[in-house]
Amino acid sequence: MSPCRGQTGAQPEGAFLNLVNWIGNVIAPVGAGLAIAAGLVSYIAGRGVMRYIVTALGCLAVSGVTRLLEFWIQQGGGGVS
Repeated sequence: MSPCRGQTGAQPEGAFLNLVNWIGNVIAPVGAGLAIAAGLVSYIAGRGVMRYIVTALGCLAVSGVTRLLEFWIQQGGGGVS
């Protein structure tokens, strides 16, 4: 992902885009994967798994929303056309 012209991590919108990108592309999907792994361990142990499924879906929802924010930020970076 390349920033828009004139947009760097030193500028507020560039730093915000980097944060949103990091959360949406790294943190939330890894959290969803860990929740699924914990759910499998819980299932093998014979315990409930619903909380892990809900957590994984919540992490994926956060990832989707942050990807949407990333798209909006990139679209708004070009100015009024």
